[in-house]
Amino acid sequence: MTDVALKEYFDGQLRDLRESLSREIKHERELRGAWIRGTDAALALQKIETERRLDGLNHEAARLAADKATYLSRDIFFTWREEHDKDTAALAATSARATGATEAKQRMWGLVVMTGSVLLNVVYGFFTGRAK
Repeated sequence: MTDVALKEYFDGQLRDLRESLSREIKHERELRGAWIRGTDAALALQKIETERRLDGLNHEAARLAADKATYLSRDIFFTWREEHDKDTAALAATSARATGATEAKQRMWGLVVMTGSVLLNVVYGFFTGRAK
């Protein structure tokens, strides 16, 4: 082989390597472009979904705030409960006194009716001549 033939041989090899490398670079750029486009599309979808979820959470926060306005705090509840327990105890005591007073009134009226009955019998017997 002569120097010219070797030079042409290596030039051909170098040209083939450059073309091969050029094709590989072009293919790699296409792959990277497709990856970037896919990533951009995925990020756009993620952004839309995140906004949708946050919008839902914003409405949820307003709903929870409105719902919370209907609740009592623990302090208010326990204060009410103490007052309610006191009122219940006072009512029970009053009811017990009223029940006792009612029973006493019933006994008293029972005695009045019995006494009145006896007196009426005595008066009736006196006027009818049956009194002894």
